[in-house]
Amino acid sequence: MPQPHNPSAANHEEFVRLYTRHQRQIHAYVGAVLANPSDVEDVLQETSVVLWNKFDTFDREKSFLAWARGIAHLEILAYFRRQERKMLPIDDSLLELLLGERSAMDDLLDQRRAALPKCVRQLRPQDQQLIQQCYSPGAKIKLVAQRLGRSPDAVYQSLLRIRRALFDCVNRTIAAEGRE
Repeated sequence: MPQPHNPSAANHEEFVRLYTRHQRQIHAYVGAVLANPSDVEDVLQETSVVLWNKFDTFDREKSFLAWARGIAHLEILAYFRRQERKMLPIDDSLLELLLGERSAMDDLLDQRRAALPKCVRQLRPQDQQLIQQCYSPGAKIKLVAQRLGRSPDAVYQSLLRIRRALFDCVNRTIAAEGRE
């Protein structure tokens, strides 16, 4: 096991901020491969220890999430090697393929999440207001429709049109970023 390092206060704070920001995504990555919540927690704990111990080697010019997923990937492989005797054998190439697919899906989802707020800002002001009213906590379409003097079906149709426009905008944004 790697020896713990003695980080500076600045390093400690930076690590905590980055790890906290991406903790759910790292958890989702591990949880997509391991079914047992206890195993997920064990692998996450090992991943966290390795991330902390190797944080000095992290290249700040690169994505912390990608780096953390890479470490989690290695910890998942180590988990399966340790469990080999207890489980049905799983081919390493199949596991690598599954983890690679999961990582690609996570990357695309991250791109979509980043593009969405930009696309919402491009909507007409009344469409932005409708989204805010309909998707605020506890919102009910019937009540929104009443306040606007519209039928619930008309509100649903407007939301469908807005969602299609957002979907198209997000796809165009991701495609344009891929060509840059």
